[in-house]
Amino acid sequence: MEITNIIVLSAIAFISANTDGMIIAIAYLTDPNYDSKNILFGQIIGFWFLTIVSLILAQSLFFIPKESAKWLGIIPIIFGFVKLLKYSSKNTTQPASVPPNGRQIQEISILTVSTGADDVMAYTPIFATRTLHEISILSIVFVVMTIIWWMIAKWLADHGIIRRVVSKGGPILVPLLIITIGVVIICGN
Repeated sequence: MEITNIIVLSAIAFISANTDGMIIAIAYLTDPNYDSKNILFGQIIGFWFLTIVSLILAQSLFFIPKESAKWLGIIPIIFGFVKLLKYSSKNTTQPASVPPNGRQIQEISILTVSTGADDVMAYTPIFATRTLHEISILSIVFVVMTIIWWMIAKWLADHGIIRRVVSKGGPILVPLLIITIGVVIICGN
């Protein structure tokens, strides 16, 4: 397959499977307690894990049953509820606690993986039909797309109506968005 076709294929596969990743990135990028670089690193680590899982599954020709994969939506729901509980139990006179860098990266990585069942289902058949050279190109494009996706999310989070809505919604909006993503994954829509 021609390199241009592989690049286009990987960009389309990435965009079609990563809307939820964009929402998570925007939600966390609007939270002043999270460092934007940690969000990027967390997404890259989580996405690389999904890519490796897709490669392994492609080599074994084993596909995750859709009925089983949807239950990964429980993880974002738990994260969302934990964030809501932390918000509701805080004393308003105390400053918000900032998770340490490693914890931020870990949290974003886990959310990226838990919302990535659709990524695995999209990428596994693509990897199963490609040569090692083509898989290398796909993987590089996926990393570049992760960075571009983060840059778009950062721009959206820093500008316009999204920033205003999230700042008015305060710390309740981010957990609600994360819970919603989990519910959508479980419902399969």
